[in-house]
Amino acid sequence: MKKVKRFVTVLLNILSSKFLEVLFLVTMLTGLIGCSTSGSFQDESQSQVPTFSEAERPDPDPRVGLEPGVFDAEEAIWNLRKLSSTTSA
Repeated sequence: MKKVKRFVTVLLNILSSKFLEVLFLVTMLTGLIGCSTSGSFQDESQSQVPTFSEAERPDPDPRVGLEPGVFDAEEAIWNLRKLSSTTSA
């Protein structure tokens, strides 16, 4: 029982108000530094994907009249690239 009381006392001393103040300041500074980075990682002139307004919309819309289904629903996409299809087991 004495070991538990000693452990609690040591723990409370570690978590004193000064420790919490320092921890709070370090956390705030880390957040500010992380959020204050400027610049972009990708050059916008190198983007090859057209924006939504530049892509030609299909006429008529291929989504109209699609049949619903749990395992056999119909699909239609535009302005996207299909990466994979998974068949039901």
